[in-house]
Amino acid sequence: MEALTHSGKTAASQFIHARALLLCDAGAYGNPWKVFELAEALGVTTRTVEHLKARFVEEGIEAELERKPSAKPPEID
Repeated sequence: MEALTHSGKTAASQFIHARALLLCDAGAYGNPWKVFELAEALGVTTRTVEHLKARFVEEGIEAELERKPSAKPPEID
């Protein structure tokens, strides 16, 4: 995730997701951010942060950083 946030060639949504997960981590860099602080800093909702965290725990990092395929087929006009 560190590489994704520093490469300069990451899609915006992937960057935000990776950055959010890094800031939620209570690792060697200090205390984790609170959900509302993180959401405000990254310009997303608290619900988005909670969904990111839950999906990461349930499905792993690869599932979290990749776009989830739509369950609904696209409408054809």
